[in-house]
Amino acid sequence: MGTALRQKPVVTLNAEPNLQDRFVIQDLISAPLGQLPVDQCANLLCREGGAASNEDVARLRRGLIETYFNAAQLRWEAKATSVELACARRALGALTKAVTNLDNVASPMQRGLRAAFGPPADDVGGVQEVNAFQSACRRIRFNVIPPMMELWQLVDAEAAKSAPAKTGERKKRLRILVEELADWWIAETGKTLAPYVRAKRLDHRPAFVMGREGPFLSLGMALFCKVDRFNESEVIAAVTNVHEDYLAKRKNPEITAQ
Repeated sequence: MGTALRQKPVVTLNAEPNLQDRFVIQDLISAPLGQLPVDQCANLLCREGGAASNEDVARLRRGLIETYFNAAQLRWEAKATSVELACARRALGALTKAVTNLDNVASPMQRGLRAAFGPPADDVGGVQEVNAFQSACRRIRFNVIPPMMELWQLVDAEAAKSAPAKTGERKKRLRILVEELADWWIAETGKTLAPYVRAKRLDHRPAFVMGREGPFLSLGMALFCKVDRFNESEVIAAVTNVHEDYLAKRKNPEITAQ
């Protein structure tokens, strides 16, 4: 790794990124400056017409590394979906029922808090005494209670957050990566995200869209297609959607507040 990449510390992460994140981050850290396809986009950080230096390439690499770490952190902290919460609640119900049934294995005078006082002194017939099986079930019950309480607290805390993601859906890895890259791009360059449409007019028929282009899209294609493993169509769609969302937020500040 070049000394230029050591000049600024990389963001630390509470959670491990997935394996593909690791591959990309490793390439961004270890590949010689100028060797990766995305390095050619360093000139986008310069003034118009300016040539990129090694320091510009290193600055670009640091921004991309932070983008991957920040995106992984956001995925780690993502709110539970309604399906996930429903499954956790069913599991909590099953654990609660298991604790109750394990308690009912014991004789009536040895259940719940009464078990803390031991067997009754007047149990001459031995009706309320505990045998080995009941004792084992009680031990298992005590072992089940702590994770049950932990799950209970976890579900309550997650449910107390703002509305969960829609059923079974959450933002995909590419979408979050593009959003984080867009935030970095705007803060670093102040330039637009807009992907411009390349079209060709055929006689008097409607124009034929040949593709899209733009500085941010070029950076996204170089990073996500040539260093990461996404398809061009996926990246173009994600960049277009993120750009449209940015435009919507600028027109309606209430969306940003949400």
